[in-house]
Amino acid sequence: MREAATKAIAEFGIGAGASRLISGTQSPHLRLETALAKWKETEAALCFSSGYAAALGTIPALVDKNDVIILDKLCHASLIDGAKLSGATLRVFPHNHLGKLKSHLEWARQKTMRRAF
Repeated sequence: MREAATKAIAEFGIGAGASRLISGTQSPHLRLETALAKWKETEAALCFSSGYAAALGTIPALVDKNDVIILDKLCHASLIDGAKLSGATLRVFPHNHLGKLKSHLEWARQKTMRRAF
């Protein structure tokens, strides 16, 4: 631990730290993402500082105004915020109500929407 801490101090200095958003991308971020991409056998990986940031960063990147997002009423607020940010049409079904989920999926298929998420 001492050796690792000394190495980190030599490379990054000491003081108040901050998130990647504030401090910028640093070599440990890139090493982690490279290792994750290799492990998952993907072209690349991207790490977020929180689940909230992941939802806001990925949902609007994957979905647009031509799509529909179907959400369980009790899903996490981050998913709702990400869905709203995307501009997609939102449909909500009662918690675990598969019948209502099915009807929302059928509705989405009948519309001109490209994809349902």
